[in-house]
Amino acid sequence: MKPSSTLPGQLTQAEHWLRILAETSPAAIFVYRETILYANPAAIDLTGFTESELLAMRYDQLLDDAGDSSPDPATGIVTMKRKDGAERRVRCRSAYVEMDWQPATLVTAIDVTVQIDAERRLAETQNRFDLAQQAGRWVAWEWFPNSDELVISSFADTLFGTDVHRDIRTGNDYLALVHPEDRDRVRLAVERLLAGDDDLALELRCLTPRGDIRWLATKGVARRCSPDGRVTRVTGVVHDVTEQKVTENALFQERDRAFVTLSSIADGVIRTDARGAIDYLNPVAQRLTGWSLADSYGRPASDIYQVVDEKTGKRVLDPIQHCLNEQREVVFLGQRLLLRRAGGRFPVHDSAAPIRDRQG
Repeated sequence: MKPSSTLPGQLTQAEHWLRILAETSPAAIFVYRETILYANPAAIDLTGFTESELLAMRYDQLLDDAGDSSPDPATGIVTMKRKDGAERRVRCRSAYVEMDWQPATLVTAIDVTVQIDAERRLAETQNRFDLAQQAGRWVAWEWFPNSDELVISSFADTLFGTDVHRDIRTGNDYLALVHPEDRDRVRLAVERLLAGDDDLALELRCLTPRGDIRWLATKGVARRCSPDGRVTRVTGVVHDVTEQKVTENALFQERDRAFVTLSSIADGVIRTDARGAIDYLNPVAQRLTGWSLADSYGRPASDIYQVVDEKTGKRVLDPIQHCLNEQREVVFLGQRLLLRRAGGRFPVHDSAAPIRDRQG
């Protein structure tokens, strides 16, 4: 192949077709020895130089690193500099040819800048997505009901300690990991999802291959793309809530122990919120005041716990209100009389103390 200024007037048919192919090719074509001998229109568009400018240049002057015209051996990609200074990433292929009966190098170059930028952005997005999964301990998944195919992100391997995203390939594979006591709930939730009654949202237990139990909060949304409106895909996430469940169970156990303790002691115990409204009476307090927990709940403590001076019979400030006013523990010395709801009086010794949160 020869530059247009040196092509002979009489071309063979093969040379004619090769010339047309080069001139109309979307790939940039360069032929060079020391300097560029030929550049097709696509090469002119790629570099921003005119044909005459290119024919006066060395090929390596177009490259980002002058003197190194070798593309990346793994990808065949080099960085090419345009006339305006912009850099373009191009995939190159080279071959030795003969031009004017002397050896030369022919290079075809395709601009892949947009593709590489898109791949880089995709990789960055995937990296952020993976980091979000690790930070939140959640796993993305997709299920295709027609084939039962299940696709799980690779972070599931970290969560379960095995190659879950490769071993669990179907919905039935996943169901086999679910605790036997929770499987019926999962089936019912999936039936409701496919029927269009509700999105998928439930907490369940899974048995990992290591033998431990993980609590997972599962959420999924159906996509209906088939002509008959059937669900073709379900997309969702699984969030590991094991630590939360362990904490909740510990709190429930502690609360149960506290209620058992309060219910079993011989003293009457009354608890209020910060405004003085009743939220708990133990059985002894219910017997002494004559009020049930259901009837007293939410009412001011002064309505439930009424005390009078033993000598004068006049109402006195109860320890609950005094404690709330003073924001400190209150202990009354001496004996007062507690007025029961249905009549009658009990002599009592009483005291009250504030319960404070972490902020005091």
